[in-house]
Amino acid sequence: MEFIGKPPAGDAIFVAASRLGRNLESKTGFFDALRTLVCGLDPTHHYFVTAAGVTADRFVRRAASLYGISVCNFKIDDGNVPGTFPTSEQESVCLISQSSGLNRKPDLDDFLIRAAKRVYATNVRRNGRTCRALAGRLAHRRDTRILIDKSLTAQNLQAEFLAAGATAWWLYRADCDRLGTDHLGTDHLGTDRLGTGHPGLDQLDLDDDRNLQTVSSSSPLLSLDEIAPLRLLAHWTRRCAGRWPDQTQNAYLDDLLFGAHRANHSALSSLCRILASDRLLGSNDLTRSRQPVVSFTSVPLSEFAEHRRFRNHLARWDFEPFGIAFDRNWLQSLGAREVIYGRDDQFESLPDSDRPFFQLATGRNKEDWTAEKEWRLIGNLDLKLPGPTDAVVFVPDLESARTVSTLSRWPVVVLSTNGKQSA
Repeated sequence: MEFIGKPPAGDAIFVAASRLGRNLESKTGFFDALRTLVCGLDPTHHYFVTAAGVTADRFVRRAASLYGISVCNFKIDDGNVPGTFPTSEQESVCLISQSSGLNRKPDLDDFLIRAAKRVYATNVRRNGRTCRALAGRLAHRRDTRILIDKSLTAQNLQAEFLAAGATAWWLYRADCDRLGTDHLGTDHLGTDRLGTGHPGLDQLDLDDDRNLQTVSSSSPLLSLDEIAPLRLLAHWTRRCAGRWPDQTQNAYLDDLLFGAHRANHSALSSLCRILASDRLLGSNDLTRSRQPVVSFTSVPLSEFAEHRRFRNHLARWDFEPFGIAFDRNWLQSLGAREVIYGRDDQFESLPDSDRPFFQLATGRNKEDWTAEKEWRLIGNLDLKLPGPTDAVVFVPDLESARTVSTLSRWPVVVLSTNGKQSA
């Protein structure tokens, strides 16, 4: 192994974790564990080892930077590694030699689990590579910490690790009313009180909360029958996987690490954030043109339920029952147009002015995109522009309606017909 930069001093710590999936905001146990672990480390005696591609890498890096813990970044020297790396007092790089006779790169999870002085395993799935690497570690060393949490690692797997010599590590929640906040504690690791005493908290790149304040008045609630005669174009919101469109990566990681309310990226939270910020941000993520657009559908709100489906290749739902619908004539006055559905080879023949409005009629997985009846508006939509009769907000039930009505300047339509609707 070859170090680039100053080799760190102290005990090497590795955070082992199986894949977390896309819905990171639901993995609160993992972030509670990581935050509590970092709180218990001594920057003069401990440092993290990590590598690009391992599950906890980006979260460990961010937590380490906030708490002043050094990081050693391992990379495989396959002959294509650049000769210099950006290093600092807090971060160094270690190159791992790869034999030319190997057909594949060594498993970095396995390497780091075996090499670290102490390994803290959070969520472990049976038969995964993390599970196998931990079993190999336990066969040779007996100082592996396992997080005891039923929501993270199955109890029978925990029992097997403990029987093999792993040391138990668990989190507990004390009386929140008595403490005034969540209190997380660990054996050997000390305690962590949310919102107080975080080293480096003044460094957090957090969103400005000024736009998240609710207004005092509530908007009226309407039924679908009351808006049936209107010609509307609806923009539905969905759960946001990853950071918000206008959020920095560090701010997103901080939300996850510290359990901030902004870490909730549900479809309802997306709608509330849009209403609080007074804007709909355009995107070009799923369009052929580079110009950002805001998308709408002319599918009536009464038909949303029959169009709702899960898109496996996008890992998301279409036609979520949350969003804002605008008067069609008003949107057209701003330049909104119907989408031009066509074949893949037709895009290049379109004039530049039409390209932002192009959409494949049939997807690569045989999806019929024409069923979305899509319209688009180039750029962002300033929500300070529509008047009180130019838009309505829609949600599936009365509970959601009560939440958004304090943020909306427009009436709120309750889509549910299961008896929960009330106006």
